[in-house]
Amino acid sequence: MKSYKEKFQEKIDREISAFRERTLAQPAQEIYDDAYKIHFYEFMYDYLGAEEFTAKEYKMFLQSDGSVLENLRNIALDFDEFNVGNPTDASCLVDAYFQDCAKAAHNCM
Repeated sequence: MKSYKEKFQEKIDREISAFRERTLAQPAQEIYDDAYKIHFYEFMYDYLGAEEFTAKEYKMFLQSDGSVLENLRNIALDFDEFNVGNPTDASCLVDAYFQDCAKAAHNCM
């Protein structure tokens, strides 16, 4: 039986693979225009794969709607000074993600 961590890694592996395929299918100008988004997805994929989360946090990632990476990017767009490549900013972003997940779960009760 797979752990939450293994299931989560498989989920983000699928997400990054699909993202890469979609990106490479675009014309060169669109790829160039999406450079920040590409950098964000690659950095967060690496960050999430290297971090250790609790079983509860992995479960929240797995139960969230849609793409974890896309959801993180949407949250990051609301941050005034999010720096891709900064682990502290990434940690704050993940914390905000968990807060959003907790609010969504609370609203469903």
